[in-house]
Amino acid sequence: MVNIQDLFDDAKCFDTIRDMRWPDGVTCPKCSSDSVIKNDPL
Repeated sequence: MVNIQDLFDDAKCFDTIRDMRWPDGVTCPKCSSDSVIKNDPL
């Protein structure tokens, strides 16, 4: 269950969504590699 107060802070929101999307750790959607980095938009 998601705590709605965690979504008010940008960093906590990012962490919550990332954990929901990749519960076993972040992987590349194209090749499933776990060697990925965060891509910050300019």
